[in-house]
Amino acid sequence: VLGILLVAILSSTALGALVSSSPRALQGLQLLGALYLGWLGLSRWRQGSLPGQWTGTTRPAIGVARRLRQGLLVSLTNPKLIIFFLALFPPFIQADRPVLPQLVLLVASFCLLSLLIHCSYAGAAAALSTRLSAGSTLARLNRAAGGLFLLFAALLLGAALGAPSA
Repeated sequence: VLGILLVAILSSTALGALVSSSPRALQGLQLLGALYLGWLGLSRWRQGSLPGQWTGTTRPAIGVARRLRQGLLVSLTNPKLIIFFLALFPPFIQADRPVLPQLVLLVASFCLLSLLIHCSYAGAAAALSTRLSAGSTLARLNRAAGGLFLLFAALLLGAALGAPSA
C-alpha cells in the first residue's frame, strides 16, 4: 500500500505527466519493471521448497524491511500504475475547487481500499497456511508464482521493446 501511495502521489505531479507523455521515460520504466519482475520470477522459481522455509509452525526468515523494499520496487517500476492513476483521478477533480484536498481524499480512499483488499488476501493466506506450506505444495506454488512473474516480465519487456522510443 505504501508503494501505491507513492505512485499515486508521483502520478499527481509533473513526473506522472512526463512518464505518460514521454515514450523514452515510459520505455525506461517498463524495462526496469521487466528486469525486476524477471529477477523476482527467477528467485521464486529457484526457491522451490528449500529446507528451512516456513512450514506453518516456524516463522518465515524474510524480514519486514525486505518485504517492504520488494513491494516498493514492484509498485515504483510499474508504468501501468502511473498511467492508471493519471486516467483515474482527473474525472473526479472539480476544476473550481482546490486540487490538493481532492487529490488527498482520492489517494487516501484508494489506499484504504487497497489495504482492505490486501488484508483479506493475507487473512486467506493465513487460514490456508498449513495446507499451502507442505513441501510439495509449497514448491508448486513457488514455481507457479515464479512462472507468472517471468511471464509478466516477458510481456512487459515485449511491450517496452515494441514501443516507439521517439
